[in-house]
Amino acid sequence: MSAYIADWLAWSHQMREQQRKNPPPFIEKLRQFKAEKEAAYQNQTKTIEAS
Repeated sequence: MSAYIADWLAWSHQMREQQRKNPPPFIEKLRQFKAEKEAAYQNQTKTIEAS
């Protein structure tokens, strides 16, 4: 049983690494949206501080 769990853990780590290196297009769009939103927030914060 422990060999089965060890194999499953190794496989799951390998799959997660593949997903991290080659994410689906939807995930890339979400990351881009998040970056744009954070940049807009930073610009808004700088504008308020400058006032």
